[in-house]
Amino acid sequence: LSIYPPTSIVALSTGEIAKVIKINNGSLTRALVEIFLDDGFSEVPPKILDLLKYPLTSIERSVTSRELETRNPELAAKLELAGWWREW
Repeated sequence: LSIYPPTSIVALSTGEIAKVIKINNGSLTRALVEIFLDDGFSEVPPKILDLLKYPLTSIERSVTSRELETRNPELAAKLELAGWWREW
């Protein structure tokens, strides 16, 4: 169990927006994340960041789907569609 489980969308202390990929054992708040939006909610090339290795960067809060829809409607729609399709 974690405060921010994998697939959660979170805002980092840098202002960037990331998806939680994996929880680090022993530190529920220092996850492995994939940054995919800048502080203005514009897409950036994905970058993996292990928060255990960057102590000055932290998760500040969760990003709600409503906030994502408001700030970047195209990406929100794309993520919603991706959730509907599963490869079996």
